[in-house]
Amino acid sequence: MRDVDFGVCLLLFFLFFLSLGSVCGVGGDYIWRDIWESQYSNN
Repeated sequence: MRDVDFGVCLLLFFLFFLSLGSVCGVGGDYIWRDIWESQYSNN
């Protein structure tokens, strides 16, 4: 059950981070796309 609670907290934190970024004018999609591309550009 602890794993389930951790997953839920992680999901809520993820959604909160995206919504916070959108409110601040920093597109959440842009942030994660940049992270995603940086991960694969290293390969």
